[in-house]
Amino acid sequence: MYFRGSNQMAINIINLRGMEFFDSTNTIILLYSFRLFHLLKS
Repeated sequence: MYFRGSNQMAINIINLRGMEFFDSTNTIILLYSFRLFHLLKS
């Protein structure tokens, strides 16, 4: 039971890190698309 709990905790930490990484890459992609949009508009 303890091992299973610690395993779940590790998975949760990995998922959290993964989501943080995904969010940051998403933000970068959004910023670049906005910049491209502005360049195309002007």
